[in-house]
Amino acid sequence: MSNVDIVNSAKAILSERASDFDAYSAYGEVLDNSIEANSDKMKIFFDISPDRSRGKTFKKINSVLFGDNGVGMNKDTLHHCMQLGYSSRYGNRTGIGRFGVGMTKAAIHECKRVEIFSKTIDSAEWFYVYIDIDEIVETGDSSIKEPIIKKLPKEYQNFVGDKNGTIVVWTKYDRQDKNADDIIEEAKIWIGRTFRKFIFENRKFFINNAEIKAIDPLYLNPEFTNFPEDPKAESWGEDYIDWTIDDPDLLKNATPKKSRIHIRFSLLPKSFMEPGRRIAGDHLESRIRYIDRNEGISILRNNREVRDPENHIPYWKPQFKEIDRWWGCEILFNAELDNWFQVKNIKRGAAPLKELREELQTKINSVRASMVKEVQKHWDEIEKRKIIEPPGPEVSPTHVKSKQIAEETVVETKPEDKAGKGMNVDDEIRKYLNVHFGQLSDDQRKAFIDYFKKSMVTIIEKPSGAPNFFEVVNFGDGKKNITYNTKHVFFERYFAILNEINSENGTSSNNGQEILILIDLLVIAFSLAVEFINMKMRKKNGHS
Repeated sequence: MSNVDIVNSAKAILSERASDFDAYSAYGEVLDNSIEANSDKMKIFFDISPDRSRGKTFKKINSVLFGDNGVGMNKDTLHHCMQLGYSSRYGNRTGIGRFGVGMTKAAIHECKRVEIFSKTIDSAEWFYVYIDIDEIVETGDSSIKEPIIKKLPKEYQNFVGDKNGTIVVWTKYDRQDKNADDIIEEAKIWIGRTFRKFIFENRKFFINNAEIKAIDPLYLNPEFTNFPEDPKAESWGEDYIDWTIDDPDLLKNATPKKSRIHIRFSLLPKSFMEPGRRIAGDHLESRIRYIDRNEGISILRNNREVRDPENHIPYWKPQFKEIDRWWGCEILFNAELDNWFQVKNIKRGAAPLKELREELQTKINSVRASMVKEVQKHWDEIEKRKIIEPPGPEVSPTHVKSKQIAEETVVETKPEDKAGKGMNVDDEIRKYLNVHFGQLSDDQRKAFIDYFKKSMVTIIEKPSGAPNFFEVVNFGDGKKNITYNTKHVFFERYFAILNEINSENGTSSNNGQEILILIDLLVIAFSLAVEFINMKMRKKNGHS
């Protein structure tokens, strides 16, 4: 009887498609390779089109292109790079690769055809290689053909470096479980959080030409996020655990040594915890910062996230609650502790073993308790203030952004043409406060006056029984305030729609924030237009 191969190649490849990957961890494997290749610009492009057979608004993914400006692969490395079990860094614990199965398993989980172009700086030519599962099944030949010289298509040239780089193209994309628009939006979130440490190093990631900003569960690095002007979270200390390495592949005959686990804590800015934000999912400002997805602990392996805060650590005690969204925790470990964190070859879902988990709980839970206590104390203080004192000028950060855009684009008005010429700004603000807020303390009144005076236009939200859905008041010297009547049916429905947009399919996006800013700017433009027309009419009638 003749020998048989341990693997039936064609059937084994089909079986490999049923792996533990999801779309986002599959994309992450390609990005891991780009990072290992010292790329500082990584670009993804989704080619999508409508698929009416799956609904009026459903869009399918035709192909996904990944490009980087890394060092590229020579002909021999390119020939082997899609071979299951091959890695030029196999077993290496210094980077984010190791297992030699990631890119190929990731690709065939999502699609049936993978093409790769690559060029090193020393090569005069681009080399090309591909695999096609349909061809393998049809012919029974699972060998990877020798790479050939092939000119890089013109449309791919903006995705690589001037003299080197790699292009990976996935086609025959047949494993799509969601609308393409939703996959793209979630991919931005997943990449922004998973690779945030690399974004902090000024590495750039792009999806369909839009730069991906970092999502930092600790909120300590706002300058790299979509909200660079946000306040920083308060660092709540750090701790360390020196844990014994027990990996036989690393130790062999060596004496066991220890590897340091780094734990970092932060308490989110108090301004994020104001009334209405206790349950983060109910507040637009919290959702667009993904606070509603921050209920837990982030685990990073060699600075690459392998468990995000939204997915709780198995058997962690006590379990996390909604109040835990207002603090952050990172556990950072080196890959030499992979066995202790049960890291899979897809680098997804790290779960510390019982002995390590209990040690982590001991270190973390006492700090967690003090941070939760601080959050509750802040909320209690707010409740007391609400009973004793009327509110001050609570201003949405989104309206602040609208105001900044308006002030950067509106041409400065001549002093003689400013609305409310000759009016006393402080007196006009006091009149407005008396009508809308009644009795205020001296400190509150001063806070309002300072707020209204420092900007050309301000926007606040306040419920009112008035019939208008917004009111514009000129204070003099070109200063004006727009008050949104949140009790009006327009704004009740408007804010409900914004929340629907940002919670559709359980994901968050920046669409709601952008719509809010656009409406703000329309209202500001309307108020300025009315002011301009009134000024022209006054001049026409001979009034100053």
